[in-house]
Amino acid sequence: MKIVFIYPSLCDSSFNVSKEPVVFNNIHRGLCCLSALCKKEGFSDVSLIDLRSLKDWDSFRSEVIRLNPDVVGITVMSPDYRFAVKCLGIIKSIKRDIKTVVGGMHPTIMTKEMEENPDVDFIITGEGETAFVGLLKKLEKGEYADRVIRGELADVESLPFDDRELFDFLEKPYDFFLPLPFVTVLASRGCPYACRFCAPGSKLLHGNRTRRRSVDNVIRELEELRSLYGFKSLQFWDDCFGVDKAWVTEFCEKYKEHGFD
Repeated sequence: MKIVFIYPSLCDSSFNVSKEPVVFNNIHRGLCCLSALCKKEGFSDVSLIDLRSLKDWDSFRSEVIRLNPDVVGITVMSPDYRFAVKCLGIIKSIKRDIKTVVGGMHPTIMTKEMEENPDVDFIITGEGETAFVGLLKKLEKGEYADRVIRGELADVESLPFDDRELFDFLEKPYDFFLPLPFVTVLASRGCPYACRFCAPGSKLLHGNRTRRRSVDNVIRELEELRSLYGFKSLQFWDDCFGVDKAWVTEFCEKYKEHGFD
């Protein structure tokens, strides 16, 4: 089964009309986690189409034709919604049998809007790791699957480390003084606070409590990243990295113990 993930973000940058390689400020953690879990569960044929690296929509069409996927997974945030819809339309115009799956914050909050789009075959709300792999297994066997699937809260301790190779490990810091190679790490999901702007969506996606990986688990990932990339700087993308003071204290101690400076 051929799986293609699509990152439809054109907000931070436009199409890459220069045709030169571009190092972006971010990879998409959700897609990297999904890719790692798919490969762990035996779905090894996984590719990515990142709109930011393409020249135009014709290039996107050519990529879909070249990769010839069986299943396409599209992550959708609200600023990217119109681009995701454009992707869906092009995919279905190429081959109607391609199964399209949307997930992420926008489908979680605006589920009815996504249901109204006939180019969407499946909608996964909430955290999608287990649900997406479960859907792949059903599709592989030709079994029935609900169109709208509520994802389960993941056990963050047992998830495989993010598959950064999905994005060719292309990351650079927003802060110019941080040296390359640069990596981003996520040690927890969720936020303990209830700010009006983002808390309603965050709690729909991640639940009502913060789930934090153990310090040892994070250190093991950093050791792997040091071995693979020799990173010189890192940034934590947690909503509230420092809220658990005991965790941060333990992390700082073990960070030094394992030879990081």
